[in-house]
Amino acid sequence: CIVYTCVCEISSGINAEYGGELASFTTAEGERFSSVQPDIHSIEVEMLSHRGQDVSAKGDGSLIKSIQVEGMNRSKPFWTGKCRLLIQKGSNSGEEVQAVVLRLGDGDTYGVPPEIEQCAITMTKGEECRLVTPSSNFTITLSSLEKDLTEKEIYNLPSDELITKTELTKKSGNFNFQKGKLHLASLYYNRAFRYLDNRNRKEEDSKQTNALEVACHLNLAQVYLRTEEWQAAIASCNKAFWIDPDNVKGLFRRARALCALRFYDEAQSDLKKLIGLGENGSEIRVLMEEVVKGRVEMARSEGVSMRAVLKQIEKEENKEPAEPVKSVWDEAEETCPAELASEEAYAAYTGKLAEEERVRKEKEAADRAAYEAANPPKKKKKRKKKKKADPAVVAVTETEVVQMKEEEEEKEPEVDEGMEYRVAQEKTIVNKGDDVIYEGQVVNDGTAGNGLPTPVVVKDDANASDKTQDGKITKNEEISEKSCEENGAAAVSEGNATVDCIVSECPA
Repeated sequence: CIVYTCVCEISSGINAEYGGELASFTTAEGERFSSVQPDIHSIEVEMLSHRGQDVSAKGDGSLIKSIQVEGMNRSKPFWTGKCRLLIQKGSNSGEEVQAVVLRLGDGDTYGVPPEIEQCAITMTKGEECRLVTPSSNFTITLSSLEKDLTEKEIYNLPSDELITKTELTKKSGNFNFQKGKLHLASLYYNRAFRYLDNRNRKEEDSKQTNALEVACHLNLAQVYLRTEEWQAAIASCNKAFWIDPDNVKGLFRRARALCALRFYDEAQSDLKKLIGLGENGSEIRVLMEEVVKGRVEMARSEGVSMRAVLKQIEKEENKEPAEPVKSVWDEAEETCPAELASEEAYAAYTGKLAEEERVRKEKEAADRAAYEAANPPKKKKKRKKKKKADPAVVAVTETEVVQMKEEEEEKEPEVDEGMEYRVAQEKTIVNKGDDVIYEGQVVNDGTAGNGLPTPVVVKDDANASDKTQDGKITKNEEISEKSCEENGAAAVSEGNATVDCIVSECPA
């Protein structure tokens, strides 16, 4: 918003052809541009390019206006209103300035191009602008203008004064129409509608104002007939019919527009309505003849095309009839093989197939018998069943292999008094010397005299308070081994488990 405001304040020395202007803006003491960046107190804005306002009537960009000096107020000129223009052709300041006083819409009388009038209608008093047209450039200044009434002022006008202004405006349109200034005449008629549309409607003035409105609509329709704007002429006549449906001028002028658009039926309907209202002038008769002639020509052209259509239809009717399309069943009958034509043929066909199948099987059986006679089958040798190994021997062998691997990897330390051991894993130890198997919890990895692990069994105490699950100790308790007493009662009690020493070399 700040940059936009600064750009709007840039001097209008900006030229649409020659680029922009560099301007510097500084805040007053104690002020700032933005609370987001409070340290910035000065900015520079450069306008790199500039495109003015499009003031063309069609909005096609053919007229571009660039304001050089802003006007003093918001009052603008109006069509048919007087104004004073200072016109300078070209971009050089040394060119001659022409001062012209004219009514907007009547520029041809004063040698003012319509492009300048179109630009002047958008200017304010005291404004100076540069107008770029396809052919040349102009510098225009609006020095004075005729003040127009506002809608509120028109509404508050007395009825007699409003009717007087409307009649004067209509007469000005008629005067310019008679002089051949059709554009200016249409502007006057449209300005008369501004008074009528914004009036304070009263019943005592309705007849006079309605008559004025109908007259302005019909006169505007006559202007459109002269300029060959047929659709606009029909629209103006229709607006007049809202107030006076049987207006003679309106019916005749609408019939002319309809005839020009080749709507002969609608035009003939309006002319018949005129004749029914008692109007039978020469203009009506001439237009009726033109309408009838147009209908005949249209019928003839339509008749030619219609005859061509009829001939085409006749040709198609005289063509030889095409072959009927065969149904699915007809095609099936034509393509059906002879074997399926009747029940007898089908029975003979199936019997033939059965006989061929029997012959084929007999031949296969004879070929198989001949092959077996030439190649007798060989006797198969019986395989000896392997005896299953003794589980005890296998167990001992596995234990020895495991023990040898453990001895090679790591030598076990000697058993010293005072060493503590934990419950490791459950193993089955086979004593090869006396074929005795001890099962239980191995609590140390000591070595017996024969080279096998010393079996140490952990027995559950039946009277212990902590129960075991599936023969395993529920608590992770440490078990220590102590030396036997001299009396031979090896008794070591740790928690709820009792350790019995069964080593044969024990001194106890």
